[in-house]
Amino acid sequence: MRFLFLGLLSLVFSSCLTPPDCLVTATNRLTIHFYKKVVTSSRVSYKDTAMNFLYIKVSGTDSIYYQNATTALVKLPVNTKTGSTTFTLYQPGKSDTIAVTYQARNLMISPECGAYVYYQNLYVPGSSYANVVIASNLLSTSVATNIEVRF
Repeated sequence: MRFLFLGLLSLVFSSCLTPPDCLVTATNRLTIHFYKKVVTSSRVSYKDTAMNFLYIKVSGTDSIYYQNATTALVKLPVNTKTGSTTFTLYQPGKSDTIAVTYQARNLMISPECGAYVYYQNLYVPGSSYANVVIASNLLSTSVATNIEVRF
């Protein structure tokens, strides 16, 4: 029994000496979160609000996203071939657009992991929504929200 314990203990400590795992947070997905303004007597706040989408189109692709979906958060791909993408969000009786620009940056994680493309410096040059806020200008799997749409 004692040898089994020592064997397991040495296995645990020897695993610490192996090369590190490649933690890659690069993504080409942009996260948009929708918020509705809530006014009380003491303050103004924003509450996440589910939107009813007929579908969403992304420039540079023929794909349809979030068809007949109700959600407060959407994750959409940016066009990796250009530095800009326009999202058209179709809802019953109306459509809205959000145009974004960004820069691609190749980053070497380590020789073992290789290089990955990170999209950064996110900017919204135009939108049919009146209040669009950039919460994070880096597209990353560790970022919860890139753009907040407040109405």
